[in-house]
Amino acid sequence: MTSWVKYGTALADVLLAVGSIERRLIDLAVKRVNAIGHAEFTSGELARLLTVMNPLTGEVVTTVSDRAVRKAVRTLKEHGVIEKDSSTLCLHFPADHLSNGTGTRGCRYHGIGARTRRRR
Repeated sequence: MTSWVKYGTALADVLLAVGSIERRLIDLAVKRVNAIGHAEFTSGELARLLTVMNPLTGEVVTTVSDRAVRKAVRTLKEHGVIEKDSSTLCLHFPADHLSNGTGTRGCRYHGIGARTRRRR
Protein backbone atom coordinates (compact mmCIF):
# COMPACT_ATOMS: atom_id res chain seq x y z
CA MET A 1 0.00 0.00 0.00
CA THR A 2 1.34 3.42 -0.94
CA SER A 3 0.91 6.26 1.54
CA TRP A 4 0.55 9.86 0.46
CA VAL A 5 0.57 13.30 2.00
CA LYS A 6 -1.47 16.13 0.53
CA TYR A 7 -0.13 19.71 0.63
CA GLY A 8 -2.51 22.58 -0.08
CA THR A 9 -1.34 25.55 -2.14
CA ALA A 10 -1.87 27.87 0.84
CA LEU A 11 0.67 25.82 2.83
CA ALA A 12 3.17 25.95 -0.03
CA ASP A 13 2.85 29.76 -0.14
CA VAL A 14 3.40 30.12 3.62
CA LEU A 15 6.56 28.01 3.47
CA LEU A 16 8.16 30.91 1.60
CA ALA A 17 7.19 33.41 4.32
CA VAL A 18 8.21 31.65 7.53
CA GLY A 19 11.55 30.93 9.17
CA SER A 20 13.69 27.82 9.39
CA ILE A 21 12.21 26.40 12.61
CA GLU A 22 8.67 26.75 11.27
CA ARG A 23 9.58 24.97 8.01
CA ARG A 24 11.30 22.21 9.94
CA LEU A 25 8.23 21.83 12.19
CA ILE A 26 6.12 21.33 9.07
CA ASP A 27 8.64 18.77 7.78
CA LEU A 28 8.38 16.84 11.07
CA ALA A 29 4.59 17.03 10.95
CA VAL A 30 4.56 15.57 7.42
CA LYS A 31 6.11 12.42 8.87
CA ARG A 32 3.49 12.18 11.64
CA VAL A 33 0.30 13.69 10.26
CA ASN A 34 -2.70 11.39 10.18
CA ALA A 35 -5.84 11.21 8.05
CA ILE A 36 -7.55 14.02 9.99
CA GLY A 37 -4.58 16.42 9.94
CA HIS A 38 -3.19 15.83 13.45
CA ALA A 39 0.54 15.30 14.09
CA GLU A 40 1.15 14.24 17.72
CA PHE A 41 4.39 14.62 19.68
CA THR A 42 5.42 13.95 23.27
CA SER A 43 6.41 16.68 25.71
CA GLY A 44 9.75 18.22 24.67
CA GLU A 45 10.02 15.97 21.61
CA LEU A 46 9.88 18.78 19.03
CA ALA A 47 12.76 20.65 20.67
CA ARG A 48 14.83 17.44 20.69
CA LEU A 49 14.01 16.65 17.06
CA LEU A 50 14.82 20.21 15.94
CA THR A 51 18.26 20.15 17.61
CA VAL A 52 20.98 20.07 14.94
CA MET A 53 23.94 17.74 15.39
CA ASN A 54 27.14 17.39 13.40
CA PRO A 55 26.79 14.01 11.66
CA LEU A 56 30.56 13.39 11.78
CA THR A 57 31.24 14.20 15.43
CA GLY A 58 27.82 13.84 17.04
CA GLU A 59 28.33 17.27 18.60
CA VAL A 60 25.29 19.47 19.11
CA VAL A 61 25.65 22.40 16.73
CA THR A 62 22.36 24.20 17.42
CA THR A 63 19.92 23.58 20.24
CA VAL A 64 16.29 24.59 20.01
CA SER A 65 14.52 25.55 23.22
CA ASP A 66 10.94 24.70 24.14
CA ARG A 67 10.28 28.45 24.08
CA ALA A 68 11.48 28.67 20.45
CA VAL A 69 9.21 25.77 19.54
CA ARG A 70 6.22 27.48 21.20
CA LYS A 71 7.02 30.67 19.29
CA ALA A 72 7.21 28.75 16.00
CA VAL A 73 3.86 27.09 16.74
CA ARG A 74 2.37 30.53 17.45
CA THR A 75 3.77 31.85 14.13
CA LEU A 76 2.25 28.93 12.22
CA LYS A 77 -1.10 29.64 13.90
CA GLU A 78 -0.89 33.33 12.94
CA HIS A 79 -0.26 32.35 9.30
CA GLY A 80 -3.22 29.98 9.40
CA VAL A 81 -1.02 26.96 8.69
CA ILE A 82 -2.22 25.13 11.80
CA GLU A 83 -5.45 25.39 13.75
CA LYS A 84 -5.76 27.57 16.86
CA ASP A 85 -6.10 24.46 19.07
CA SER A 86 -2.59 23.31 18.12
CA SER A 87 0.21 23.07 20.65
CA THR A 88 3.68 21.59 20.94
CA LEU A 89 1.95 18.26 21.62
CA CYS A 90 -0.26 18.24 18.52
CA LEU A 91 0.12 20.26 15.34
CA HIS A 92 -3.43 20.27 13.95
CA PHE A 93 -3.57 21.14 10.25
CA PRO A 94 -6.73 22.09 8.36
CA ALA A 95 -7.59 19.14 6.10
CA ASP A 96 -7.02 21.22 2.97
CA HIS A 97 -3.47 22.11 4.12
CA LEU A 98 -2.02 18.75 5.13
CA SER A 99 -3.34 15.24 5.65
CA ASN A 100 -2.24 11.64 5.17
CA GLY A 101 -4.43 9.24 3.25
CA THR A 102 -3.41 6.17 5.23
CA GLY A 103 -3.00 7.51 8.76
CA THR A 104 -5.21 7.03 11.80
CA ARG A 105 -8.37 9.00 12.41
CA GLY A 106 -7.78 9.94 16.04
CA CYS A 107 -5.81 12.23 18.34
CA ARG A 108 -5.07 11.51 21.99
CA TYR A 109 -4.25 15.16 22.72
CA HIS A 110 -7.58 16.44 21.38
CA GLY A 111 -9.55 13.44 22.66
CA ILE A 112 -10.66 12.31 19.20
CA GLY A 113 -11.19 8.58 18.87
CA ALA A 114 -9.60 7.98 22.27
CA ARG A 115 -11.03 7.28 25.71
CA THR A 116 -8.90 9.78 27.59
CA ARG A 117 -7.47 13.15 26.74
CA ARG A 118 -3.72 13.66 27.05
CA ARG A 119 -2.63 16.08 29.78
CA ARG A 120 -1.58 19.51 28.52
